[in-house]
Amino acid sequence: KGAIALIIVSIFLPYVSLGGLVEVTGLDIIVNTLELLEANAEGFEDSGSGGTDSGDGFDLPFRYFMLIIGVMMILFSPWFFILSAIISSVVVFSNQKIPKIMGWIHLGFFVVMFLMLVIGETVLDELDGYLGVSIIDLLGTGIWLGGLSSIGLIYDNS
Repeated sequence: KGAIALIIVSIFLPYVSLGGLVEVTGLDIIVNTLELLEANAEGFEDSGSGGTDSGDGFDLPFRYFMLIIGVMMILFSPWFFILSAIISSVVVFSNQKIPKIMGWIHLGFFVVMFLMLVIGETVLDELDGYLGVSIIDLLGTGIWLGGLSSIGLIYDNS
């Protein structure tokens, strides 16, 4: 039950922190996503396939895609954490069991996101320290707390 509470609390903590100057909480990410979806739904018009495809693809290293996937996972993580907390709450409060499977899925999501960011960060190293800091340093306490609280869903003290 404590791990579920930590997941919920993590939504209100910073997920991305730029030196304490700019902090984006999980709740901010959720609200901005909803606003973006609402704006896109209102302005959506089916204009057909007006574009042409020349067949020339981008020659980007795979690490760029790993970085993009990692960033997308950060943007998706508040949604995933809330869903994980809801599913775990239903399991805990109905059967009094430990939701180990959800804990492993939750921890797996966090580990994959972390690995994508670490491997993708090597792209930024080639740009002579574009950010000046590591991407891992930009992760706020909310994402660490929310991601690692899944250990509490896995742990069985019996």
